[in-house]
Amino acid sequence: MPDDPAVPPNQAPMPHPPAEGDGEIKAMNAVVSALKGLKDEERRRVLEYVLGRFGAVPLQPQIAPPTPAVSAALSLTPTPPVASP
Repeated sequence: MPDDPAVPPNQAPMPHPPAEGDGEIKAMNAVVSALKGLKDEERRRVLEYVLGRFGAVPLQPQIAPPTPAVSAALSLTPTPPVASP
């Protein structure tokens, strides 16, 4: 390493401290890499476990599938409005 006249010979240059968000970004990249190869259902289970493990609440509440009556009502096609005389 060539001598830097700005740095006294008895002091090595200090590396820059990590940016504040570096640890978070590394963790996010690790999570994305770990989840990439999983199927949707596997990915959901892993994320639910991790959220529960660290005391976080699910991002979306569990929604029960619609009952047969609701499914039937949702599948009905709307009737056109009746013109008034």
